[in-house]
Order: sequence, then C-alpha cells, then structure tokens
Amino acid sequence: MGRMIEKASKKFAQVAKAIAVLPEDTQDAILAEFEARVADYSQSHLSGDQRQEVRRRLALPRHSVAE
Repeated sequence: MGRMIEKASKKFAQVAKAIAVLPEDTQDAILAEFEARVADYSQSHLSGDQRQEVRRRLALPRHSVAE
C-alpha cells in the first residue's frame, strides 16, 4: 500500500499546485466538492445488518460454476 500512497501523494501535490493559481472562491468550491466526495466514499450506505450479511457471505467457501 505504500506505493499507492506515494503515487496518490504526488497526484495530490500536482492538483494542489494547479488549484493554488485559481481564484479563492473557486478553490473553496473545489475543496467543498472534494470533501463531499470523500465523505460519500467513506460512509457506508449499508445498514449494520447488511454489512453483517456481506461479511457472512464473503466468509462462505467459494464454488466455481462450469459454464
């Protein structure tokens, strides 16, 4: 995972430089949008029962089906 973090850090640094030259209100809008998207990806839309069912199903033995 270290390599992925390194790659993301470089991308974020490039994006930050590009955003830095924009007007402040545009920077604020971009930051608000970014924060909203991170929240969307960070918060599960499944209930506790649904997450428990997903964990249960993932724990089941795998079976291959011939086509």
